[in-house]
Amino acid sequence: MKKVLLFTFCLSSIAMLFSFKSIFQKKPSGKEVVQKLESLGYFKYAHPSKVNELIKAFAEGYATHGALVTTYEMPKYQSADYRLYGLDGETLYEEGGFRSYLSDMDRTFKNLNVNLKIENEIEEYSQSGGLNHIIWVNGKEYVIFRNDNGSANSWGVAAKRYAEMVNDVLSRSKSPERLYLMSGGNDGKAVFLTQEQYQYIKVTFPNNESKPLNVEEWSKKYRLK
Repeated sequence: MKKVLLFTFCLSSIAMLFSFKSIFQKKPSGKEVVQKLESLGYFKYAHPSKVNELIKAFAEGYATHGALVTTYEMPKYQSADYRLYGLDGETLYEEGGFRSYLSDMDRTFKNLNVNLKIENEIEEYSQSGGLNHIIWVNGKEYVIFRNDNGSANSWGVAAKRYAEMVNDVLSRSKSPERLYLMSGGNDGKAVFLTQEQYQYIKVTFPNNESKPLNVEEWSKKYRLK
């Protein structure tokens, strides 16, 4: 009996030790985070003339907000890292929203050597049948909405289906990158990441409200099916 109690006590002590270690573990600096992500190729798509400015803003954003940030290129106000994009759920749900965001992200698809071609799209709405939205990309049909009458979740579903479609295109193109979702509604964003980049950001960045999530995790957070 004493041996069992001693063993249990030892296990409890070890668990407490690891718990205290995690609590007091030093948070990496912005500079360290940037260096790690740079080694993982996070900034490789940025124009060389923009890298220093981008890295500085990124490090400051992490240190101040614990979240992903970027700088922007004018005149189109596009992210200088070619990774982080706004993804407004309302805009996606409205007519032309999918085409608009696919067009914005085309610069990133080209960097990923992904030839994305929209072959056809149907967006029809009626009082009796609701919204039907189907889009054909690279020879495949994607059903976005079927008889959708609009709900509090419709914007979120649009973002979910958009990310699923993009990730399917990336997978079929054998790209190592995937699109991850951040926040939601009018504040929604999306970011292209490799699995290694995603895992590092997931365990390192403290801001859970704007942390990138894969589609399944993001859908659970916003209670989407």
